[in-house]
Amino acid sequence: MKLLFLERFSAAPAALLRGALAGLVLWTALALPAGAQDTARLLERIQRLERDLQTLNMQVARGAMAPPAGAQGSSDMAPLLDRMQRLERDLQTLNVQVARGAMAPVAREGGAGPGAAQPLAPASAASLQIRLGALEEELRAVTGAFENFSHQVQLLNQRLDKLTGDLDYRLGALERGGAPGAPRGQASPLPPAVETAPPPGAREGVLGSVSERELSPQAGAAAPARPALAPGASPAKAPGILPPGPAKDQYAFAFGLLRQANYDQAELALAEFVKTHPDDPLAGNARYWLGEAYYVRGNHLKAAEVFAENYKLDPKGAKAPDTLLKLGMSLAILDKGQQACITYGELRKKFPDAPPAIKTNLERERKRLSCK
Repeated sequence: MKLLFLERFSAAPAALLRGALAGLVLWTALALPAGAQDTARLLERIQRLERDLQTLNMQVARGAMAPPAGAQGSSDMAPLLDRMQRLERDLQTLNVQVARGAMAPVAREGGAGPGAAQPLAPASAASLQIRLGALEEELRAVTGAFENFSHQVQLLNQRLDKLTGDLDYRLGALERGGAPGAPRGQASPLPPAVETAPPPGAREGVLGSVSERELSPQAGAAAPARPALAPGASPAKAPGILPPGPAKDQYAFAFGLLRQANYDQAELALAEFVKTHPDDPLAGNARYWLGEAYYVRGNHLKAAEVFAENYKLDPKGAKAPDTLLKLGMSLAILDKGQQACITYGELRKKFPDAPPAIKTNLERERKRLSCK
């Protein structure tokens, strides 16, 4: 019992010493709420704010320099830039005040030199803490405003991409018969067709074997009888539908008929343009829109023939992706699902950067035919 008491008694001074040291450390930390530790914390918070503000300033500047089409751009960013510049000035002022308070030389007991740091007074530290808290709150508000602006820019970009991609498909309200809100004509689901060997006399198409008989407007029907000419008489030349003038004006006239949903006259005008100007730079566009006119009127055989010819003659033209898409859709309606899938594969392979609208329609049609 005595031994146990002595052990406890001998351990008491060590425990007391450890407790005293811990208390001294705690007292030292708590005794300087506005001293060097507060100064260091303020400087650290200010430096962190400055880094965040600099990053945000760069992001806002990029947003103001490159606004999307249709956005207000730099005018919308002006209030944010003004608030951020004010925040930067306030942070610089705070930084200078804290640095001056922390680095002011004083004489310390024991003959310390003038290089020692003077802690901030409690009132000054509290005032700076309040101002720093207000700056942090305003920085959060600016960050939220910038994030909201970025979201609006993203939405505008998405809308712009969609409108740009759908532009060709909205011209003249094609495939909707001119009705503003009518849905686009779509091919009904068809099972994949079994590819057969081409019969004798069939010609190799651009992407598959399509016989001339299958692609003829009458599907092999006998040509209508023409009236016999009197002996010595020459056939009279039918008057053209295109107005006289340069090829550019004639194309504009034919395309205008198409936009007016005057498809029968547009067919005649576009066919005449292609025949008259086969080597003109606009011939590829004219052939594509001629195929569209056939497609809209339900003449899918003729449409497929025109689309295939257009891709064969101009495989790298501006309308080549559109041509392949509509060729595949025409073949699908003609119960040629396998050839349509081959056409869609060609489109994906040759034009990976096709407009978004073409890609969307392509994937829809491939899914419809279960293309692999």
